[in-house]
Order: sequence, then C-alpha cells, then structure tokens
Amino acid sequence: MSCIDDLNRAFLLSWIGDVKNSNKIVEKCIRDLKDAKRIKKDINNAIEKSSRLFEVPSILRKEGISEEDILRLTLYEFSKRISRSDYERIIYTEGKLIYSINSNGFKKILRGIEFDRKGYTFSFINSCNGFVIAYNQIIYAELLCDNIEAAIKEIIKIIG
Repeated sequence: MSCIDDLNRAFLLSWIGDVKNSNKIVEKCIRDLKDAKRIKKDINNAIEKSSRLFEVPSILRKEGISEEDILRLTLYEFSKRISRSDYERIIYTEGKLIYSINSNGFKKILRGIEFDRKGYTFSFINSCNGFVIAYNQIIYAELLCDNIEAAIKEIIKIIG
C-alpha cells in the first residue's frame, strides 16, 4: 500500500500547516480507499449483532471482514481526519528543513519537518532564548527573540 507512505507525508505536511499539498495527497488516498464506506457499514452491522464485546472478532470473521479490510478502514478514517485541517500557514524552506512559524506574542513557535531525518535531539538555542526538540522527521522549537534567521541556522546545525 503506497497510501501508507503518502499518508505519512501528508501527516507531516499538515503538522507544519501545508494544507494545500497535504490535501492533494489525501484526496488520492481517499479515492483509493473508497470501498472503506462499505466496510464501515459491515463492521457496524457485525457489532450490532453481538451482545458482548468479546464476541465482535468472531462475528467479524464470520461476516468475512479481514484484517486488511479493517486496515483499509483505518487508513480511510485517518485520511479524512488529515483532510479536515484548514489552518494554512506560510511555509519556509532552508536546506532540508521545511518549516512554519507561529507567533504568540513574545514567543515564536517553529514547526518543522525534515523527511530524511532519524533519531531524537533536544537542545537549548544559544542565539535566542529557546529550545528545539526533534524526533525523527518532526521538529518543534520555541523561541523568545526576533532574530529568527540566526535561530534557524542554529537549529539546522543542531538537528544536523
């Protein structure tokens, strides 16, 4: 299922606020998973037939609903949830780092992604009062200064 990789990318893009590109990817997955509506009805019917929760897996098997069907439904629901994101932000790119900045008064919040990154990093930012946390592809930073350019360069060095 290439839709899993596409949804991973769409999720990361929605994290930084790139709603337009995220929705393009999600729409393709929703079209690929359009049979999930039928699966959802079948699962709901099977659940209604059971009087106890532990009977549900047995009834699902009897109804012919496989693990793959449940995964398809899960991916479909996840696609729909990602597509509900509507807060478009201005997206910046600096090297491999793709990010957006949200200003909350004195504090600036950076949400970023780096697609090829692996691992965990936490560090304080010296050029600016703040910190950065990076876990695999997701990057989050809080900054208490106006010199964003210097902080971005330091963040890129930190997450390397």
